[in-house]
Amino acid sequence: MKLTVAAVGMVAFVFSVMPVSVFAIFEIVPCVSNWFDGVPLSLTCVLKSGPVDSYVALVTTLTKVQCNSTFDNCFSYDTQLYSVVGVPSVSMTMLIRSFKKGLDDTEWKCIDGNPTSSPVSCHIALSEKYVVIDENLTTLERITLPFRVSVTGNCTYLLPNCTWKYKIKGESEERVPDDLTAITSTNASCNPGDQQATCTLKFDSDSVPAGFTGQTASLHVFITHASLIGSQLHLDSPEVFFSVALTSVSMSTKPAMIEAGVATVLQCITNPAFPTATIRWILDNTTITQGVTSTTERVPGSGFISTSNLTKTYVSKDDGKMLVCSATNGEYTVSSPALQLSITGALTSVSMSTKPSTIRQGSQLYCDV
Repeated sequence: MKLTVAAVGMVAFVFSVMPVSVFAIFEIVPCVSNWFDGVPLSLTCVLKSGPVDSYVALVTTLTKVQCNSTFDNCFSYDTQLYSVVGVPSVSMTMLIRSFKKGLDDTEWKCIDGNPTSSPVSCHIALSEKYVVIDENLTTLERITLPFRVSVTGNCTYLLPNCTWKYKIKGESEERVPDDLTAITSTNASCNPGDQQATCTLKFDSDSVPAGFTGQTASLHVFITHASLIGSQLHLDSPEVFFSVALTSVSMSTKPAMIEAGVATVLQCITNPAFPTATIRWILDNTTITQGVTSTTERVPGSGFISTSNLTKTYVSKDDGKMLVCSATNGEYTVSSPALQLSITGALTSVSMSTKPSTIRQGSQLYCDV
């Protein structure tokens, strides 16, 4: 429209007022970056602002589904591949019945009859379905603390959900507490949008489920993922024995000096372990068999602490010898640092206080110690 303003003695000015174009603004939700061949996917076109002109459609290079301007009277151009339902004046949702490689892994747009020159789009790439590519669960031979078992999948879109369970022989299956499990991921060697996940179960001496120690048990992991279409992967370990590693034995008493001729008690102690450890005392490579007493103490969830006391009377000739305690539980053998004995009151010299030039029968000789 043109508006002319005139005034006497003045130049006339002409203004042009152009009509303002208003476009409908849409959003596609969820706008996933990747999806899986053969897996259903729903995309919703939501009206964010502006008036809708004539119709609304979800399109790639071709129109797939369409509704009228109020999101009613919706229909699909290929009912075998796509279906559609509308929410009046709000949105329309298209179901891709089975996402197809080479057809649906492309750029999607939501437009109306008067689309903006740059409509919001959603580009969807193809990802592989989830599979396990590495694990050490099914080949497990024994559970020894500290313990770790893991299952790693391929590079794919979205993280899996892993549920770990255990079963002690003769008892019912139990879920492993969530704080003993973890999922970690990396995208270092994956395609854009993909990531590689590892599901891990780990025990240490402070986190073993009650009743595990010394039992035969099996472990199980159940894995769900968006690409598995409601099913799950299930991996099991064989029935294995639960042991706790013997890692240390040490002398809890280390006297700087030991008095000769006086009974002395020395003690060695192990870390919590299973099977239960036995302790030997070795003096200069000779095993001591007398004066040894042993006890065990159970630590819930962590095995048994073995303690050995050696009660022995040392003599002067033991001065400087090396004393060691050694522990074994049939799987592991460990030794303590050696203790070098220092014996007080030890005999260091002998001398004759009488040294006659001749000795007669019945004479007495004396030695000083």
